[in-house]
Amino acid sequence: MDERKLQASQADSEQKGFDLNEYMAFELRRGNETPAEPDQLNFEVLMAEVKVDQLSLKLKFENPTMVSIGLEQDEVVGTVIDESFFASENS
Repeated sequence: MDERKLQASQADSEQKGFDLNEYMAFELRRGNETPAEPDQLNFEVLMAEVKVDQLSLKLKFENPTMVSIGLEQDEVVGTVIDESFFASENS
């Protein structure tokens, strides 16, 4: 399985007052049969909405028509690398 490490949009994170890259990492796990070249699958992760109990992210692909064009779908996996993002003084 081909995996590419991808980072969240730093400009978007800075706009929200923090760098999402410090807390989460994202990677694209490609399906077994995909004709797209890895450099055609670049994307950025944007913060769509943050609520008390919900974090919504938006993916913006450079070439959205190249994603999941093989028989097996591509997947984006987010990993929390610093759980302090989810902690508050009240919890």
